[in-house]
Amino acid sequence: KHHPPQYVVLSGVMLLVICLESHFTLKIIDGYDGACARMTCPFHVDRLVHYRVWSTYVKPDILLKYEKRVHSIISIRCRSCDTGRSLLSTSHPKSIVLINDDTFHIREILPFLNKTHESHFKELRSLYLSGSLSASDFLTKLNDQVLSTKLTQGSEGLPCNQLVPILRSLDDPEREATLQLAYLRQFPFIETACCKQPHCFRCQIAYHHEGMTCQDYQAAYTKIEDILPCPKW
Repeated sequence: KHHPPQYVVLSGVMLLVICLESHFTLKIIDGYDGACARMTCPFHVDRLVHYRVWSTYVKPDILLKYEKRVHSIISIRCRSCDTGRSLLSTSHPKSIVLINDDTFHIREILPFLNKTHESHFKELRSLYLSGSLSASDFLTKLNDQVLSTKLTQGSEGLPCNQLVPILRSLDDPEREATLQLAYLRQFPFIETACCKQPHCFRCQIAYHHEGMTCQDYQAAYTKIEDILPCPKW
């Protein structure tokens, strides 16, 4: 009779499976809506564990709670249809099915990279996935060191063409949402996928304040009636 392993090796340390299950489950249970837990290694607290690894140690209902929280940090309520919707690029109606094949993802990304920069991109991505590089620093380095054309405003509820395959290649919901959130802080004007309704994600208003920064708009014009209600998931 086959028995599942009681021990596994994580980050070079042998651990009881039940301890890993408890560690990752408690991180999710102790969280709250509007934030997504960073799934760190129990021994290396500054190092993130990839979704493909830790998700095998939690029960389906706990995993569902985690995924809902991921969507909650990057969602908006459409003013036209009054529906809360996730802006996560891989949940967009036009997004292709997520493929767990890095060769496929790199082939998608290559047209947007400077020549001979594939290895540097992989290095930066690895640093970001491990938590050693912040989302804002990752975007800056992509712009300055790796991409052949700068990141721009997206369209139809999706980020710009250069960023979409990079987000897909992360294959980690929290890392994807955190990076897209950093992008939306730089390029906040969006259109909802459902109704094509313009919104400013950063100001949470149902129009674009063209010609004004978010800081200037919020200081000058924001009123209670302009603020969109929090999406409900």
